[in-house]
Amino acid sequence: VSFTIWVYITLKLNPEVTCVFSSSCLLPCQFQFDSDPVIHWIYLITGDPHIHSYYSNQDQLGHQDQRFKGRTSLFKDQISRGNASLLLRGVKVQDQGRYQCFTSTTGGNQKSFINLKTETPVSEVSISQEGNRITCSSEGIYPEPELTWSTSPPSNMELQDRPRVQQTEEHSSDVPVSNFTWRFNHSQIILTKTEGETSSRVSEEWRKHVEEVSESGSLTLKDLSSTHEGVYTCEARNKEETIISNIFLRISKFFQRLNKCKM
Repeated sequence: VSFTIWVYITLKLNPEVTCVFSSSCLLPCQFQFDSDPVIHWIYLITGDPHIHSYYSNQDQLGHQDQRFKGRTSLFKDQISRGNASLLLRGVKVQDQGRYQCFTSTTGGNQKSFINLKTETPVSEVSISQEGNRITCSSEGIYPEPELTWSTSPPSNMELQDRPRVQQTEEHSSDVPVSNFTWRFNHSQIILTKTEGETSSRVSEEWRKHVEEVSESGSLTLKDLSSTHEGVYTCEARNKEETIISNIFLRISKFFQRLNKCKM
């Protein structure tokens, strides 16, 4: 009597997360919680890979890569539920790559991997005409987009010029913010801060949802529900200029945090 034994091997591909440039991004990681949890997030591309560590019931950031300093956080109130997900703020193109989430408890060790991709989607397209020349343009897109032309009704017209892509550099500045206001869906005020005030003034209906406000205007929210999905607007002002940033927040099962308003 002979038997044929079939062995099935399931390969689990690394999940992929696409993050929007300069916004916040969630890198998910779940583990079997037990006592004395240790969490290490590692960036597998560089020689100094430590991004965020947690053990002895607190963050341990002494060996954190300087590029990630001040940009990472865990959901500490959910670690006991087996949630070791990492929130990465101010996503950069250089953050792309493979990440590892390592967890260790008295019950054993676990590893999971995730690939991070960065994109800046098209938010606005401009079309202008000068004589027989029609120009279509957009800015702040990553990765390089594909551009096609068509006519309605279709025609055999040939394009004389090919699309041109101009690469721009990433710029940032640290101009101090003296006044800022956060609004929900353009009308409902969440909080305001004016020059000379030591703390922000939070509206009554948002008081239970505002967890933290930094000096630079970074807003952290908590206990959100589907009713809080929408557009959040930060209007930041100093003596020289006013900048308005709009962020669309989609609610997931984890707490959502808004990226800081950059001047």
